[in-house]
Amino acid sequence: MPARHPLADRDTVSLEDLASVRLLQAARTLPPYGRAERTPPLTPSGAPIEPGPAFDALQEALSLIGAGQGAWVVGAQVTRYFARPHVVYVPFDDAPPLEWVPAWLAATPVAAVHAFNKVAQDTAALLQLATISADVGG
Repeated sequence: MPARHPLADRDTVSLEDLASVRLLQAARTLPPYGRAERTPPLTPSGAPIEPGPAFDALQEALSLIGAGQGAWVVGAQVTRYFARPHVVYVPFDDAPPLEWVPAWLAATPVAAVHAFNKVAQDTAALLQLATISADVGG
C-alpha cells in the first residue's frame, strides 16, 4: 500500500481493511481465479472494495501504489525483491497464504513439464522432511 496510507503504520491488516483502500485491478492476462483472489469486489463481511486503476505488470502496479493510487495484494516474496521507498508491505492477519503452482503454455512439451514438476515435488518433500526433523530436534 502507499507509505502515506493510514494503514501503512500497522503491523498487520485484516481482509475487512480492504474496504478502506482502492484496490488496483490486475491485468486481464491474469487468469480469472487469480484476479478473484487478488482483487475481490467485497470484503468477507460484504463491504464493497473500491476498484483502483488497472495495471499490466508488477512494476506498473508498484508505481501506481507509490503514487498513492491504490493498493494490491501480493505474496511474501514481493517484499524481499521489490522494495520501494513509497510502498509499504503489511501482512494480513486473517488471510490464507497465497499458493503458487507451476503453469505452462499448452505448446510446451509435456515431458519437460512433467520432469520439472517431479524434481520440484521431490525437492519440496525433502525440504518438508528436513523442516520436520529440525522441529523435533533430529
